[in-house]
Amino acid sequence: MMRGALFVILGALLVLTAIVTARALAGLDGVVLGFHGTLALTLGIVFTLGLGGGLMYLLFRSARSGHDEIVHRGLSGREKSDG
Repeated sequence: MMRGALFVILGALLVLTAIVTARALAGLDGVVLGFHGTLALTLGIVFTLGLGGGLMYLLFRSARSGHDEIVHRGLSGREKSDG
């Protein structure tokens, strides 16, 4: 039940975001973006999404492989010996 409600809420937010974006872009009638501007915008979006996805992948991989716990245990041991 909780999962279904989450999907409904996230779906509604996605639709709302699409509507707001479409309305904002419709208000830019006089703005013309040339080839280089379109290319720069596209590459910026692709690289930003790729970087975000790659960092999230590394975060989940690190958490699942146990690297985070090794570091946490190491820091806990140092704090106890210092205090």
